[in-house]
Amino acid sequence: MKTRAQKEESVKNLIEKFKRAKTVVFTDYRGTTMNQLSTLRKKLSEEDAELQITKNTLVHIALKQAGLKGETDNVAAGPTATL
Repeated sequence: MKTRAQKEESVKNLIEKFKRAKTVVFTDYRGTTMNQLSTLRKKLSEEDAELQITKNTLVHIALKQAGLKGETDNVAAGPTATL
């Protein structure tokens, strides 16, 4: 389990990524194998993009602090990956 300081650092990193991103995609990754996630991460990395799985609560906090909360009220209801 992450400490409060680690969670705060995760939120800070997410805020920076959200502010830099041209597009952010939220997707439900249930049913995806670890091998498939690894392959997708590799392909995304080649395109200067990334896949990150983060606790929904931390995503919501980061979106709100980045000033994006109004557009994402219905995001991250279940297991969610951020692209």
